[in-house]
Amino acid sequence: MPKILFIDDEQENCQIAERYFRKKGFDFIGETDPVNSLNAYKDHSPQIVLIDMNLGSGVTGIDVLSSINSEKKGDTRIIMLSGILQVEYFKNQAMLLGADDFLVKPIDPNLILDKIQSYLQAPPEKV
Repeated sequence: MPKILFIDDEQENCQIAERYFRKKGFDFIGETDPVNSLNAYKDHSPQIVLIDMNLGSGVTGIDVLSSINSEKKGDTRIIMLSGILQVEYFKNQAMLLGADDFLVKPIDPNLILDKIQSYLQAPPEKV
């Protein structure tokens, strides 16, 4: 069963995502504390990581992306999620730092599921 690590400081978003992805057959790990997100990544070795850009507490999704990329395993795919207004700036920054994709909220659940399934079916990238 593929693993998804979902990093969002909003507990409700984690709960909604957990219900959705578990119904679709994924093993789900939700993390609301961005400081613990790197440990969650190391502990669970997910195939997909979804990171919200605005994580509160002075930590951004870009910070988490950078931390995970420093420990990234070759077959992990990272998708950034954002509801903030300056999307192009943050999208460019995230893509330069190694994000595989960047989606703007509100996100259509079918779109994100299609993206995740295509990443899981793609051959692993060489690091």
